[in-house]
Amino acid sequence: MKFELRNIPLFVRLGTTKSERNTPQKVLVSINFEYDTHTAVQTDDIVDTIDYYQIRQWIQNFGQEKEFHLLETLHEAMLGKCQQQFSEAKNIVLCIEKFPFSEGSIIVSNEH
Repeated sequence: MKFELRNIPLFVRLGTTKSERNTPQKVLVSINFEYDTHTAVQTDDIVDTIDYYQIRQWIQNFGQEKEFHLLETLHEAMLGKCQQQFSEAKNIVLCIEKFPFSEGSIIVSNEH
């Protein structure tokens, strides 16, 4: 089964200049992945499926002690840790949206 969590706010120190990294910026994180729900469908029990609330909490707490100069670096670090933390999730696609302009945004994603 496919799961998708969209537009989860993450406050992270991100930017190419020190002044830009002084204050955490809000970015929006979306993630989708596949998970085998065969057992969960049979048991109707949360212990037999992936806890998407836990994934949301993990996203919101990611990188609070770190700084990132580039959005690309944040994406790679987050994707790698997510794949480790939630190894039962398959084909993870992570999108991070930043709002550096007065109008519009930029999205970095590993979607092909």
